[in-house]
Amino acid sequence: MRFCTGTVTAAALVLAACSTPPTQVVVQLVADPAIEAESARVAVEVVSPGGELTRRIAERGETPDHEWPFRVVIVPARADSDRFLVTAEVFDAGGASLGVQRAHAQFFRGQTRYVRLRFTDSCRDVRCQERQTCADGACASACVEPTRDPETAPSMGPCLQTRPLMDAGASDGGLPLDGAIPDGGPPAVPCPEGDLSTLDFEAPLSLPRCPGGIPCETSPTGRVERVESGSALAPPAASPCGVALLRASVFSSASRNAGYVVSEGGPHLRAWLWLPSAGAEQIEAKSDLLAIVAGDATRDLDAPRVALQIDAGRLQVVSEAASADVGEAPAGRWVCASLSVTEGEARVHVDGVEATLPVSASLAAALGEGSHTRVGIASAGAGENALVWIDQVAVSGGALPCAVP
Repeated sequence: MRFCTGTVTAAALVLAACSTPPTQVVVQLVADPAIEAESARVAVEVVSPGGELTRRIAERGETPDHEWPFRVVIVPARADSDRFLVTAEVFDAGGASLGVQRAHAQFFRGQTRYVRLRFTDSCRDVRCQERQTCADGACASACVEPTRDPETAPSMGPCLQTRPLMDAGASDGGLPLDGAIPDGGPPAVPCPEGDLSTLDFEAPLSLPRCPGGIPCETSPTGRVERVESGSALAPPAASPCGVALLRASVFSSASRNAGYVVSEGGPHLRAWLWLPSAGAEQIEAKSDLLAIVAGDATRDLDAPRVALQIDAGRLQVVSEAASADVGEAPAGRWVCASLSVTEGEARVHVDGVEATLPVSASLAAALGEGSHTRVGIASAGAGENALVWIDQVAVSGGALPCAVP
């Protein structure tokens, strides 16, 4: 994956051919020998200051160019595209992440500059915040100034500005970028309090990677990361509770794509979700958004479960042998969604709409013996690039309806 054959255009940035114009940054991906040996695929995401995304995933060995060291050539597609954020992640054959590297960098007009991102053994399990990357086993600033010499390490540089500082106009969905809730009101359900098991993502390192324990995040063909309101990686409206939220994104895959967070318990699950309203990041493949899964939910996408599923822009509640329509999927705003299983029935609430579905005795028994909850994108079939934002996941032994008490 040198991205040197063909050109892929995004709204503000390009992963381009090797014959690109002189204004460009060449991102070189290198790795320790152990990482190289274990690696099966490399995923790269580029974000412009306005939040436009370009993403690619490549299988190692797919072509002669799909080998270490990888190279990504990034060029501006507009005259006002002066900076970018690039995130690269390496996965093994089983979908486990071998590390994440980031760089916030800028273009220099009429020049070719270089940024080197190195994947090391010491950074395998290190989780860093959005403006950070891992170096020598610890988090450090990801804001760098690209160098003229490809062999020279980059120096510290300016960071990508956050969305409220941008004069970027409306997003693809026509929503404001000022941090306001688009529908003009506060959250329709209070933020979780009391004896609930919650994932609020406020702590920078709140989610260890699987199999480090539960709760955890897992991303066989995608990425799950903590971001903050106002970031170019966040939706254009503020997080309903606090300032931090989770961004689950998946890469194009011929077999399945998944990026989700798993927690213990149930049988009641509630979360805030934001689905993109337009553009290439909409979820096209049939995918679970919320699920209560019998047994291990960290890797097994085929485990028995009940789920809130999106399919062709509509929501439905599904089990192993049945489904019930919930309605059109709300997009471009925060919505509360809940899923519960009690007394042989699955019940879902989404944005004031309720639907129910009978659950077989065998599935109810399997869920009663031990279950996990899963929130994000999980598709057992092929899919394209897609993302969903998540906030305040709550799991409880009692009902968690999406309604003000």
